[in-house]
Amino acid sequence: MRHLVLFTFAFSICLASAGALIAEDPKADPQSTLEGSIAEMIRLLEAKEHMKLIKTFASPDDVKGFEKQPGGLEQMAERFGENHARRLLASLKQAQKQKLKIEDDGVSASFEPKKEDESLKTIKFRKVDKKWYVLDR
Repeated sequence: MRHLVLFTFAFSICLASAGALIAEDPKADPQSTLEGSIAEMIRLLEAKEHMKLIKTFASPDDVKGFEKQPGGLEQMAERFGENHARRLLASLKQAQKQKLKIEDDGVSASFEPKKEDESLKTIKFRKVDKKWYVLDR
């Protein structure tokens, strides 16, 4: 009986340790790395999941602001899909191919397109609480 109790205790510690490792695995949360965030944003844009994109990758403060606007987050996502999604998708695909400018001890990053390519937009990223967000500024 004592061995069973010790085995159960040891097994539960192993499971808890494995759970902690999985939680820190970038594959478990693509938003934990800049590369994973860009890939996931591209996936969401290609799937036209604009609401999920905004809820996930706009900063929490920006999302709160969008919710207070007339029409709320739904209308914001619809307007985004009509007016900005295509350009952001093209910019993210280009950003994925080149090295981004990392600043502020690794918590800020930016993609700046070449001046001659006006079809792309500058994108600024910020890491907050171990997650990357796109800044709406």
